[in-house]
Amino acid sequence: MPRQSFSRLGAEARGTDGAFYPLAERLADWTDLTPAELARTLRADLEDFTGGDLLGDATALVVRRNPASGQSSMARSTAA
Repeated sequence: MPRQSFSRLGAEARGTDGAFYPLAERLADWTDLTPAELARTLRADLEDFTGGDLLGDATALVVRRNPASGQSSMARSTAA
């Protein structure tokens, strides 16, 4: 499976203890997931981390690039 790259644009979700969501650490563990699986996993993990209380909106755009074929696979998950 091709390597996925991620960027952190604004992970501001906080846990019940006030700690920020560790986006980079979590994403590093999920590099083998498809874009759709990653979007679902991220949302479920965010809900678990915050105790199910996402204050505000959350959007993730996941893109996996396959340099050998020049094709991309994308998934988007939005929580309101």
